[in-house]
Amino acid sequence: MKTGKKIVLSIIAIILVLFIIGAVQFSNYIKEGSAKLEAIVFEGVDLSKVENGVYEGDYDTGIIYAKVKATVNSGKIENLELLEHKNGRGGPAEVIVDQIVNQQVVELDDISGATGSSRVIKKAVEVALKKGIQ
Repeated sequence: MKTGKKIVLSIIAIILVLFIIGAVQFSNYIKEGSAKLEAIVFEGVDLSKVENGVYEGDYDTGIIYAKVKATVNSGKIENLELLEHKNGRGGPAEVIVDQIVNQQVVELDDISGATGSSRVIKKAVEVALKKGIQ
C-alpha cells in the first residue's frame, strides 16, 4: 500500500474515533440533563412569607437553563422577568412567566410540548422567591 493511502486511512480512522467519542459524550450529557429534569421537586412557596424586594433565581439541568428576576410587594408577585432561557425547542414555555404572575402561584401545569423548560423556569422562580423568605 502506498504511503499516501496509509496516511489518508489513518486520518479517516482518527476522525471516526473522535466522532464516536464525541457522540458518547453528547449522549451522556443528554442522559444526565434528562435525569436532572426528572428529579426536580417543587417545595412550594408561601408568597405571604416573601418579603418585599427583587430576587433573582436560576436553575440549570445542563440541557436547559433559566434565570429569572421576581419583584414581590405585599405578598404578591408584581413583576417576573425571564432574564435568560437556554433551551432546545422549549421557547413556548416562556408564557408560563405571565401565568405565574396572573395566578400568583408557581405550581402550574407545564406547557405542553415544552415540559422541561416549563419545569426549569418554575424552579428558577421558586429559587428566587425563597431568597425573600427570612
